[in-house]
Amino acid sequence: MRLPGRSAEQLAVCALLVTLAPAPAAAQAVSSMYDRAAVAREQARLQSRIREIYVKAFEPSLTPEERRALSRVTLEVPLDGDPGYGDHDPVIGYYSHSGTRVVTMPAISLLFFEELCVAIAWLQVNGYRLETVEEYVAMLKYKDARAFGGRYPPPFKALGIPVHAVNDPKVNDLSLRFRNSGYAFILAHELGHALDFSYPGQWVLVDDEIQMRAFEHNPKDKRNDQAKLAAVRQWNRRDEYVIEATADALAEVVTGQSIGYGGPCMLQRFDSGIPRPKLLR
Repeated sequence: MRLPGRSAEQLAVCALLVTLAPAPAAAQAVSSMYDRAAVAREQARLQSRIREIYVKAFEPSLTPEERRALSRVTLEVPLDGDPGYGDHDPVIGYYSHSGTRVVTMPAISLLFFEELCVAIAWLQVNGYRLETVEEYVAMLKYKDARAFGGRYPPPFKALGIPVHAVNDPKVNDLSLRFRNSGYAFILAHELGHALDFSYPGQWVLVDDEIQMRAFEHNPKDKRNDQAKLAAVRQWNRRDEYVIEATADALAEVVTGQSIGYGGPCMLQRFDSGIPRPKLLR
């Protein structure tokens, strides 16, 4: 009998969000669990999936103005992430760069999450405990690689998942649902950051609602220029919560769907939940 608890879909996204947060073990190249050649073989396929989600799920809801704004943003799927970029480990490094307007979703990060989704789907279909996934993710975050014999194990090896698990149609369909939902959450949030970074000071949160400010240059009246400089100074002083909440609000603009948080892990979800909690990281 399947044990009660959170849904597998909640667990998949929860595992993703938990691994995105920095932790002591995060600096130890968790990405060493994968052979680079194996990731390279999957890179083009994963890049295609991300592009497909953007074209099919996001583009249809964009206004012409939003489409023009996002035309300045580049989506890249390199082999791995930048190990020196903030607190990110390459295996969990999804990020947007304010200077280059580039959204980076490394292939190794996408592969890790995809395999995690297959593992969760296989465990659910076969009636096993889903808590083992949470335990695995927690060990990756907080344990040294020496606890695993010197190298972190990928999801299939750690959780005892058959190599050909997706040959089961039920496992395949369920894992794709988990994966696509997770990819959409990541992409929407990072596109929100990219829009924000592309127009410093133009997007502002007012009572958790996003508003766009227009600053028209008038050589005969310097007040607009002064207002824009003041807005950019304020924009540069924002705290982490405001930056992340702004990305969520802009993600709603991109997707046409409201984003909320709910459940025991405060999971990001479309069209339900509460606004982003101020203490969420």
